[in-house]
Amino acid sequence: MGFWKNNWRIFLITLIAITNLIMGLLTTLGLIINSLLIYITNFSLAILYPIFEMLQRMYENNEIKEVNIRGWDKPKEDINVLKEDVAVVKAEVLEQKTKKEEKKKENRILIDLMNNNVISVRTLDNNILDKRFISVLCYQAGFSVKNQIISQNVKDEIDKILLSKKIKSKKEKLREKGLDTSREYHKMFDDIGFIKLANHNEFYIIPEDNIYPEKLRNLDKLSNYLIKQGMIIVDEEWNKLKEIHKKHDKEFYQQMQNESNPVNFNMLIMRINRRDMRHRFILRNDFNKKFTPELSAIIKLSEFKTLASEKVAIKTIISQSSLKILILSLPEKEREKVLSLEETFTKPQNEGGLGIKNFYDYHTKDVEDIKRILRIKFKKSEEKISKYAQLIYNNSRDYKEDLIELGINI
Repeated sequence: MGFWKNNWRIFLITLIAITNLIMGLLTTLGLIINSLLIYITNFSLAILYPIFEMLQRMYENNEIKEVNIRGWDKPKEDINVLKEDVAVVKAEVLEQKTKKEEKKKENRILIDLMNNNVISVRTLDNNILDKRFISVLCYQAGFSVKNQIISQNVKDEIDKILLSKKIKSKKEKLREKGLDTSREYHKMFDDIGFIKLANHNEFYIIPEDNIYPEKLRNLDKLSNYLIKQGMIIVDEEWNKLKEIHKKHDKEFYQQMQNESNPVNFNMLIMRINRRDMRHRFILRNDFNKKFTPELSAIIKLSEFKTLASEKVAIKTIISQSSLKILILSLPEKEREKVLSLEETFTKPQNEGGLGIKNFYDYHTKDVEDIKRILRIKFKKSEEKISKYAQLIYNNSRDYKEDLIELGINI
């Protein structure tokens, strides 16, 4: 490992040079197909170089950690102490979770504009190039007969359900039969707020600024916390497997009593700069609907830079937008009922309306006047009337402030 870390550049450059030499010779000899294959290989090596360069830099700066979590082999009392340590930090995580949620609400306008394809993914990306992220890649040994974690009898029972064409909800059926062998370690990432990216079964990521408590932004402390949680989860997974075999294969269950816990999984924990991620993240569509709010939460709206064409598009969508943009959080049926009153809201006041011209003007009206019109459709529910009126009022005010902060003249 040490040799590779110190000499990979020499090895890779030499490989590229040899490839170029062979490619030149093949071209001279007229072997076009072989030459094309070598060219493709050469191109691939050129892409690998910056990736290796990035990994090398992270190793040198202690920004990448390889972790192997194995089954618990200490006295039961020790794991109870471990659980107490984890519980203390976990309580802090949950206590401070609202901080990130508040940040997301502050920049909700960015999410809405992106969902309406007004602000592009590339514009968002260009605004976060200097932001840092923590990512975790999990790669684990599965539960199999080969590694003696599950028995052949249990595997056969599981396969019978999974291969059945008659069973609609196979996961539910496995749980019902007490045969659920799914892994549980994703829970520890969910607690902190990691997002599991699309197209990556076991790749989790979070902007560093969105990690709370802030002490977990230190890679050593975060790794230590994840390792402790991982050890507890691995112990729980082993106990779950024992229960499955106790019910479905008692002979194998007896053998398990004399074995140490074989369950394990590995993690590669990295601190990554957004610039290092660009070549892959955009191509693989990692800007999914869960991840976009995470990204918007790390941007100051007043510093967000949009293209001139996007500002024009934002103004256009503002002029075309209706009450709907303020009530997107409502269930569809409720939303339709409120929207049916939009014409009344826009009528002049002397005709029983509020004289609303733009969707961000509702907060200039009295909440009681908004309630009066909502009563037309929600006569029997004062609770809904109050809730929806306040929602329209608050969102109208917030949107206007956000638009001004974004540099949009309205």
